[in-house]
Amino acid sequence: MNILVFNCGSSSLKFRLIAMPDEKELISGEAQRIGPPTALPSKIIYRVRDEKFATEIQMADHEAALRQIMTILTGIPDCSPDLVAHRLVHGGSRITATSPVTSAVAEDLRMVSSLAPLHNPPAIAALEACRKHFPHLSQVVVSDTAYHNTIPEHAAIYALPKDLRTQTGIRKYGFVFQGQTLVIDFSFNILAFRRFIRFVNVLSSSICLLNRCRSLDTDESLVYP
Repeated sequence: MNILVFNCGSSSLKFRLIAMPDEKELISGEAQRIGPPTALPSKIIYRVRDEKFATEIQMADHEAALRQIMTILTGIPDCSPDLVAHRLVHGGSRITATSPVTSAVAEDLRMVSSLAPLHNPPAIAALEACRKHFPHLSQVVVSDTAYHNTIPEHAAIYALPKDLRTQTGIRKYGFVFQGQTLVIDFSFNILAFRRFIRFVNVLSSSICLLNRCRSLDTDESLVYP
């Protein structure tokens, strides 16, 4: 099975096609400068095995970028996807686990679009474009906030009136980049750590308390850092 993974930015769309269960990368790349024309041209850069390619093409939005990427894939032997996975920054209280994309999930995604205004709308637009133009492909969505769904209520809620929290959905969500779960799994399964603290220091810093790979608390809050 070939799994196509999309990681959507505000003006970019990264992609990787992986052959499973061998976890072999077939192609990876990025659509750059999506949207209005800039001083530098929009283009799609990609790598097939060890060979690099670049195609300059204007992409008005993420739907156009996704269609161009799919066109590239169909032109490469054995690179047709069987399933598409989308990374979503903020799933709120609706996307709390890796979820097959159904009509109900698509509606939930629209409801959480504003929680990460730079990242969620283009990611959802790409997902909707895939449903529209490639309805035969199964899709799943993976949210950065889903990992912290195990934080107990006493650690997740803020000192605000209950009605306000219920109406607005304000609570501690937390975020975890999907690659960090590999480090967490390694710490638990290989190093046999049971309770530990995860530090992340990339463009921003965060800390998380875990017990048996379950998040108990984090310093990350409502919005994407």
